[in-house]
Amino acid sequence: MKILGRPVEAARAFLRLLERAKEVLGVSSAPGKCSAFWTGDDASEATPDLIKALDMLPSSIAGVETRLDTDKCLGIILDTGSSEAIAATKRQIGEKLGKKATVMRRLRDVVKDPTIAEELLRACIASRPGHWVRLQRPELTHEACKEWDAELIATARDIIGTLPQHSETLQTLPADLGGEGLLLATDARPSSFLSTWHKAWPRIRAACPQALQGLDTEEAMSQSALPFVVSIREAEAETLNDAQYINQNREAIIVSLPDKAAGKAEAVETTKIGAQKPGSENSSKLSSIPLAGFKPSLPQTSLLRPP
Repeated sequence: MKILGRPVEAARAFLRLLERAKEVLGVSSAPGKCSAFWTGDDASEATPDLIKALDMLPSSIAGVETRLDTDKCLGIILDTGSSEAIAATKRQIGEKLGKKATVMRRLRDVVKDPTIAEELLRACIASRPGHWVRLQRPELTHEACKEWDAELIATARDIIGTLPQHSETLQTLPADLGGEGLLLATDARPSSFLSTWHKAWPRIRAACPQALQGLDTEEAMSQSALPFVVSIREAEAETLNDAQYINQNREAIIVSLPDKAAGKAEAVETTKIGAQKPGSENSSKLSSIPLAGFKPSLPQTSLLRPP
């Protein structure tokens, strides 16, 4: 649970929550599992409300005695925006993906059936980084996601063997294009980040109208130099560009399917390929199509066009 608010109000709400949990449920808190986290200036004489709030909280809570550069919410890393915090965030994301990659490498040893192992890789493992990086600016997670993708492809090779390049490309395409849907983290970063902001933006505006007062017009959003706004613009531009690529080309892209009997290639439209899942022996030769071009389309409403 996260309690958001002004320092003193948030501290009071937290203490009241502990009281009610004790009264109603008969449970006591474990301060060591709690944390206090804020952005902006450090606690000092210039921030009396913050000092008062910290004094109200148990000193065993992380962040009360020594400020935290990063925190977590549902497994997602949050940072204060400082250069030190950004560096810590990049390091922690890299470590998190690295640990999960270690577990991923053991999948083939634990699950002997390659069909089940491949399905677990696609549905339960490849989808996780999109959740972990969705609150981080895409440029901060590029290297970590790139290393994760390399491990993901290596694991897929361990499970089903080494495939031709066009077949491995096909693995990472959506099912409606005849692919396996093995999501690459590098492709998911911008759209995951942008989708999160799209969903949260109305509530953020309602909860913090004064803080976002200068961002209430499309012109202001398009010109703001705030790091999170700049990243939103970049992620939106990349995602919408990719969506436009799909919409304009999915009907027109022609690929070649090898015809061994005739000794020639047969031209097939991608929409026909998507109608049935081709086997690895007769996979579509899609290596010339940029992988980054295949991401889900977003609603037409733009974050850069506030209501």
